[in-house]
Formats: sequence, structure tokens, C-alpha cells
Amino acid sequence: MDQVPKAPRKLPARILLLTVAFALLLVSVSVVGSAPLHNDFMEYWAAARVLLAGGDPYSPSAILIAEVSTGFAGKQPLLMWNPPWTLPLILPFGALSYGQASTLWLLLSLAIVFACADCLWREYGGEPRRRWLGWLLAATFFPLLTALGLGQIGPLILLGITLFLHYQATHPLLAGAATLLIAVKPQLLYLFWVVLLLDCVQRRRWRLLAGAAATLFVASLVPLVVNPRIWRNYLDLAGSGSVLRNPSPNLGTLLRMIWANHAWLQFVPSLFGGAWAVYFWWPRRHSWNWSAQLPAVLLVSLVTTAYGWLFDQVVLLPALMQVAAPLARRAGWLRRPAVAAYAGASALMVLFVLFRETGTAYTWTAPAWLVLYIWLYQAIAVRQPNVTASREIVSPGL
Repeated sequence: MDQVPKAPRKLPARILLLTVAFALLLVSVSVVGSAPLHNDFMEYWAAARVLLAGGDPYSPSAILIAEVSTGFAGKQPLLMWNPPWTLPLILPFGALSYGQASTLWLLLSLAIVFACADCLWREYGGEPRRRWLGWLLAATFFPLLTALGLGQIGPLILLGITLFLHYQATHPLLAGAATLLIAVKPQLLYLFWVVLLLDCVQRRRWRLLAGAAATLFVASLVPLVVNPRIWRNYLDLAGSGSVLRNPSPNLGTLLRMIWANHAWLQFVPSLFGGAWAVYFWWPRRHSWNWSAQLPAVLLVSLVTTAYGWLFDQVVLLPALMQVAAPLARRAGWLRRPAVAAYAGASALMVLFVLFRETGTAYTWTAPAWLVLYIWLYQAIAVRQPNVTASREIVSPGL
């Protein structure tokens, strides 16, 4: 009996694609930051260094002294605005020299990003034999590249999201503990906290809530051992309003620029976002599916948050994976326009960076990802009406 010839493997093409993607990643890491040795990671390292010496990691003068010791020539320090419960996560880096710490941070971030990409690919029904597509998507996601190039803390938030999704159904305590990583920028995914509280109360998921509360409490206490005034120092800095002096690419910033620069306008979009979250959660409250609905919550959070940057959009990788996995399976004609739209949005962001656009010039990016997501989800749903949530795509209900 004649054997059916096997289709030729496309391994060389895959290797070529991944090679190009990794080359793009390395170029981005070196180009996105104008001074790779003095990128945003320096603020985390300096804060850890100052705290280990018993100082105030939220003191501009103390931070500037630590940063100048690395060769930093700026007159204004790069400050860490994250809450004190972030400090236990970065303290070990303060024990190393800045060069050693920044290298380790980059390597750790790379490992986290690709581990999360692999896990999320499988979470949304991607075929294991095509997991390289998940890696490729991560390696070409421009906000992720900017986060790596600038030494930002976004990969840790992505890790928290991934661990939460992986454990929330089977190990609620671990899922709750993972929210510590999401909380390093609590304003960024503020709708996650709204829905988490609503879901835990509605479905009596007290162990998950206890895991989150206990982990945040312990992490908040650790810095107090070194500096008993740490929380007062943080609240003084946060209450100064200095962070709003940087024109972040958010809808609230545009409102402030249009109407007399009133600080309260920065939070108006978040009010609408909170109302949307309750409206979105209410009809699904008895059957809430975190894998299904979290990507929509992430996207609307990024669109309406009071403060966030292009590199923070690394947290949208789950939303991309949710639509990419079914596209890789059987979406047919939809693949080419989807890839073209993704590549077009990414190319436009690259052009903005090359032309050194800053601040509010990137306000369009988060809404663009939301529009792309809704379009692809609806197109896939029409194309594959009988696809099951466990294998291909889960409805965000938008």
C-alpha cells in the first residue's frame, strides 16, 4: 500500500522568520533608548540602591546622587513612581552594580516575555506545533520592544497577568498572589481591579481575594523594615502631582490640553471606563470567564487609564494571542488583511519613534489596538460560528 507523501516541513522559513524577529528585537533594544545604559531601568535600580542604604527611594535628591554614580548626566532624576509594594521585587538588583543589574534585567525580561508568549498561545488554543507563531508575535509586538529597549517594568506585569490566567481556576491562592505583579502600576489596569472585586464577591471566591490581599500586605510591609517612613514618602511624592507634568499619551491628557489644564480632567476617561466595566460584567456575572473576557478589560483599561505610555501596552499581548491563535488555525482569507493591519500599525509606531515624536503623539495607539481586536474578533466569529471557546477563540462580548 502506497504511503501518502508527507507535506514538506516549513522549518527553514520558520527559522528565517524567527531570526528576523529576534534581529528586530535586538535592534529595537539598542535604538529605542537613546542611551541604553541609562534607560528607565535606572530609576528602579537607584530606588533599590537607596533603600538598601536606608534612604528614601522617593527622594529626588537621593535618587539623583545614585544615578549620577552610574555616569548619568541629567540634571533631573528619573524617579520611580510605583507603590512601595514594588520594592521587594527590585531590591535584589540594588545589590549589584548598575551594569550587572541592567544586563540581568534585560535577560530576565526576555525570558519572561517569551515564556508568557508560549503560555498565552496555549491558553487561547494555539497548536503546540505552531507555538513559534506566538514567539514571533511577541518578538514583533512594538510596545513590547519599547518596553525591553527602555528597561521598563511591563514584562513583570505581563507575567502577573499570565500567571493569574493560568492559576485562577485551579489554584486561586496562587492566582491572587500573582496580582502583586499587576499592582506595580495599579492605575494602568484599573478595570482589572474593579472586575476582580466584583467577581470575587459575586462568586464568593474568597481564597483568590485572600491571596491577593495577603501578598500585597506582606509586600507593603517589607520596605518598612528598612525605612519606616516609606509610605509617607511615597504619598508625598504621589500627591505632589509632578507625574502629570509629563504629557502621557492618554485621552485624559488631551482633555487637559484642551480645557485649561485642570488636573481632574485626567481622570474623566477612567470614570467612563469604570461605568463600562460594570455594564460589561453585569450580564456575565454568573458565568464570568477570565480567559474570555480579560483581553477586553485590558484593552479598555489602556484606552481610558489616567496615566500610561506606549511601552505599557506590553500587557495587551493576551488580546493579540486571543485572536492570533484562531487565525493561525483556519481563518483563511482573513490572515493577510490581519497581518497587513498589524504590520501597518507597528510600522507607523516605528516611524513615530524614528521621527522622535513624544508624549501625546502616541494617544492613538491604544484605541488602534482596540479597533483591530474588535474587527478581528468579529470577523473570526462570523467566519467560524461554531468554534468552541476552549479551543479557538473566546467571546469578549464587545
